[in-house]
Amino acid sequence: MRAFFPLVIAAVAITSALEARIPSSAFKPSEYDEAVAKAKESGKPLAVVVTDTASSCPKCQAGNEAVFKRMRSKYVMVVEDQADKGETLSQEVKQKTYQIYKEKGNFIPIVTVLSENDQRVLGGLCYDQIKKDDRGAFRDLEEEVEKAAAEAPAENEAPSAPAESDEKAPEAEEVCETGELREWTNSDGQTIRAKALAVTATKVTFELESGRVVDYPLSKLTEESREAAKTACE
Repeated sequence: MRAFFPLVIAAVAITSALEARIPSSAFKPSEYDEAVAKAKESGKPLAVVVTDTASSCPKCQAGNEAVFKRMRSKYVMVVEDQADKGETLSQEVKQKTYQIYKEKGNFIPIVTVLSENDQRVLGGLCYDQIKKDDRGAFRDLEEEVEKAAAEAPAENEAPSAPAESDEKAPEAEEVCETGELREWTNSDGQTIRAKALAVTATKVTFELESGRVVDYPLSKLTEESREAAKTACE
């Protein structure tokens, strides 16, 4: 009778590990065009997932499990797995995912939902929302996606001209296609290891080794690191 409980625990662990694997129906970044075609054919939105299945963080893996389990049947999934270093999203798609990084948070897994017809951003979530309320996070995402899809203009309707505003236009952002992991130093002599994901005239967006994405002022970097950041996306 004593041997029963270890067997149950082992079975649960194996089941969890299997559920956390990338679904076989998911597309790789290099198959993005195929995923778009599948989304149009099926009428399902695209779910672009950025994660790392090789992460040793149990919380990240729990987030992966939740995303793969709850989203695989309702969305056409494209997964950028940081463990698969040869597979990265295109610059155009990455630019869309940054919107979710900034609005929802930057801890993996990060999900960006795009419309099946024009790949417009409909919503998203990251691990921050999943850890607070697993079921609620995906329920809120579905409501967000449905609302954004309903607000889309008709196919033959020209988009209205943007209203005049006193707000400053956003800075032009250059996205790095293949940022390399390297050391960066600030003016206080402190260093971090990270990839440069995007650069503007005043800041650089870093992806830390943990997978976290942060914005950092260029003015606080050493001259050498500033120059490296400015040329990282060339």
